[in-house]
Amino acid sequence: MNSGINLITKKEDVGLKEKKKVKIARIIAGCALGITVFTSIILFILYNQLQIASIKRDQESAIRNMTILREKSAKLDAVNDRVKSISDIVKKRKNYIGTINLILKQLPKDASIATIDLSSKAIDLRITSSSLLALNIFLDNMIGLAEKKELVSDLTIDGLSLDAKNNKYNLTVSSKLL
Repeated sequence: MNSGINLITKKEDVGLKEKKKVKIARIIAGCALGITVFTSIILFILYNQLQIASIKRDQESAIRNMTILREKSAKLDAVNDRVKSISDIVKKRKNYIGTINLILKQLPKDASIATIDLSSKAIDLRITSSSLLALNIFLDNMIGLAEKKELVSDLTIDGLSLDAKNNKYNLTVSSKLL
């Protein structure tokens, strides 16, 4: 065989140019690695700082909203408590509107109620009219209610007077409510 044909080059034969190229490639790779690491660390720090600031703003906003909602909730609870108390009172009290409406139905057109004193057990009325007939009709109607045991159990005439100035009769009546 021929010793002049050698396809494998020896290390000593590697040229100076190739060594420089490898050295430059290593330096460039190291610099690129360093720049990448430095850039990554800087971006990581900036991202975390911006994210923390954003989270703090969101947290402060949420705390403000919660404070406002807590105040509204407290007001709503107070209003609900008042409404419940009022509802309980309305449920417990007697329906005076129905009582007054029934008494007004007994009143003739030319008579009017001057005063009314209504309690849970009794009612006192002062009826005025220019006619004794209207007062009589009212008394008959109220006696009918007492006989039917509809609204009142008894009826007492406390007084009958004449107001000469106004030419009006005043009838004062008291009764026990059922």
